Amino acid sequence: FFFEKKQYLFAGILGALSVMTKTPGILLFGAYGLVFIERMIKGKSFNIKWAWIGLIPVGLLAVFGLYQLQYNDFFAYFHTGGVVPMLYPFSVFNAAGRWVQTVWLEEILLYFFLYLTAIITLKDSKYRSLFYFPLLFFIAGIFVQHRDLSRYLLPIWPFAVIAFEQTFTSRKFRYAFYLLLPAIYLYAWNFLLGNIIPVSDWRPFL
Repeated sequence: FFFEKKQYLFAGILGALSVMTKTPGILLFGAYGLVFIERMIKGKSFNIKWAWIGLIPVGLLAVFGLYQLQYNDFFAYFHTGGVVPMLYPFSVFNAAGRWVQTVWLEEILLYFFLYLTAIITLKDSKYRSLFYFPLLFFIAGIFVQHRDLSRYLLPIWPFAVIAFEQTFTSRKFRYAFYLLLPAIYLYAWNFLLGNIIPVSDWRPFL
């Protein structure tokens, strides 16, 4: 929002907060950078206010600097053992992968198809960051080797909603949504029953 309103200071601050919260936020910096490159190619000009976007990588360096102070390891994030591997494109389709362990991945193909169609739809949007950010996120996502890839790709979902706005606001879609409400309810109920953290002592959380 702030970026498209050309309020680059606020865009940089919020971008820095996003990357300090979740490292994939650094893709915002890449997306904004591509927008600036496109503007320079088309307009042959440079705006010094664009530099505020540099706060985004500064936020990431600040977090890594904190790791250095606390753990004496600047790259502690990558040494936790919980970082999902990013090996090669579409590496999720490997049942032997540590974080995959299944061949039942047909819904992943549907997500790829849905999100890529949305990105192609946004290609000509006048709000260029709405195209470049999901594009970079999708490219990064196809390298992720994890069964729960749909969760990793969730940041693209709002852009898909924008791309398919006419479909999601149509009467036909509303009819389908209302008819599927019982299924949505049963899915959520079933998920809540099974998604329980095995904690034997709840006192630290009270």
